[in-house]
Amino acid sequence: MRRFLKVKTGDKSIVGWSAKNNAYMGHNYAYVLPQVNLYSLCKTCCARFSFVGLDRTAQPPRLITGEYAVTSYNGRLIRWLLDAATGRLQATDNLVQSPFAYFAGVRRMQGGLSIGKEVWISSSDKYPGTSSIASLYRYTGLGAKVTLRKLPRVPEDLSYHKAEGGLWTLTEVPKKRYVWSMPEATLPSAGCK
Repeated sequence: MRRFLKVKTGDKSIVGWSAKNNAYMGHNYAYVLPQVNLYSLCKTCCARFSFVGLDRTAQPPRLITGEYAVTSYNGRLIRWLLDAATGRLQATDNLVQSPFAYFAGVRRMQGGLSIGKEVWISSSDKYPGTSSIASLYRYTGLGAKVTLRKLPRVPEDLSYHKAEGGLWTLTEVPKKRYVWSMPEATLPSAGCK
């Protein structure tokens, strides 16, 4: 996140250096975050990453990624360990393996996050009994009861910052993108640490 760059705006068709404008541009965005590295999927991995969440409650921190599936409940959540010394994915012989993957049983997963043993999932699937309200799922462990909460339409990723107000999310509706936090006291759990 230290690499955010302010770039010139004015031309949606340019990504990168523009000799005509004598400046870097990013599809008419005012700021860009350059890609500095990448991981490649092996031939046997068929994951389709839609989001990534950072669990700061674990030491070292870890990532959780997930798959968006429109009509199926087969989207997977996959946890990745981070190397404490480098902050990169933990690898052995340049190979990264996940110690934990499971089917969440949630359609239209938009964001996921683990906080200790809890897993939170935002979904654009309709909250039961409503026509346009989305859902926030909370799992306290495999086989445990799932807690469900309403979210505004078309939620996206999740982030957790204990010192900054709890659980954060945003919506992805063009020109109606809202960012907000849900304080711990209002979350359907007494166990958020």
